[in-house]
Amino acid sequence: IEILMVAKGKANVTMSFERFELNQGDFIVIRESDPHAFSSSDSNCEIISLYFDMSAYVEKIPHLHYILFACESFDLAKYRNETTKIRNLILAILVRLIRGDEKSLAEAAGTGEDLVWILANDYDMIKYYNRKWDASYGKIEKYYLIMGYLFENYSTKNPLEIIANEVHYSK
Repeated sequence: IEILMVAKGKANVTMSFERFELNQGDFIVIRESDPHAFSSSDSNCEIISLYFDMSAYVEKIPHLHYILFACESFDLAKYRNETTKIRNLILAILVRLIRGDEKSLAEAAGTGEDLVWILANDYDMIKYYNRKWDASYGKIEKYYLIMGYLFENYSTKNPLEIIANEVHYSK
């Protein structure tokens, strides 16, 4: 995943067919396969970009490859009153990476893991469109099982039939 945060000024981002204006402190989470483009809204615009190799986190978050992050990550963070928390985690990682010593790099990796965990659990599409949904662990696991089948079989002739057979749901 890639996390882009506006450090200064304003930026425009296009994700697939949607356009957003991001203000200072806003961030967006982008999967490596998501088409996107950034442009500055003013001459003072500065953007921080952090790339995370998801394979490093799959052992602790097995469904990570099947998460569709909410394009409007910044809006969900405001709704959850977590904008400052997320921003501070991003900046802590950046500062530690800039320091570059062994201890700082280890701390950056730990903070990165914390950040990926928060994003994976709280900033996917299921949480964006169901903000007050308090689903059981079993329902969430079933959701990610279905998402996994979609990701792996989207190009087949009838993925719904495969999913229905595998997870015992009707089409």
